[in-house]
Amino acid sequence: SPVTEPLSDASTSAFWMRTLTNEAGSVISWTRAASAITASTRIMRDLRPPILEDLGLVPALETLAARFRQHSSIACEVHAEEDGNGGSAGSESPAVATSLYRLAQESLNNVLKHADASHVTMRLTESGEDHLTLSIHDDGVGFDPAAAAKPLSFGLLGMNERIRSLGGTLRIDSRPGGGTTIAFRLRSGA
Repeated sequence: SPVTEPLSDASTSAFWMRTLTNEAGSVISWTRAASAITASTRIMRDLRPPILEDLGLVPALETLAARFRQHSSIACEVHAEEDGNGGSAGSESPAVATSLYRLAQESLNNVLKHADASHVTMRLTESGEDHLTLSIHDDGVGFDPAAAAKPLSFGLLGMNERIRSLGGTLRIDSRPGGGTTIAFRLRSGA
């Protein structure tokens, strides 16, 4: 096949640098092919961020917090705790780790857009061998959770659907002027 043969001259080399041939024999531009590869890679990364695979949930949350601090100038810290009854860091299923990471991302996004906070704490607590709770607390302006139940509160609706799809629960504690705590609780092996 021409793609696998060594490039023997400058014109052949230039041709293959600019074009690829697909299975039907059509010529596709190298730029379009590279763009498609980049998009596919981004989609795969978005489905399960590599940092979760490489480092685990706690280091991924710490990295997320560091990026949040850098981009927002809002103090953000992560605490991971075990209850002493056999919980162990890294024992969550890939689906749980991905969901908790995405929920933390969405929560930090909400803090940035709505809270006018100066400090955020993310706390991951393991209860025995079967439950995890991720709570995110900010010292911002707070809100009325009843008002957030409106149909246009897509962010909270999406978070609730994500956690419920894994059999978990979402709890929101907030009041105007009093900051917000949002907690996601689910089985670690869900």
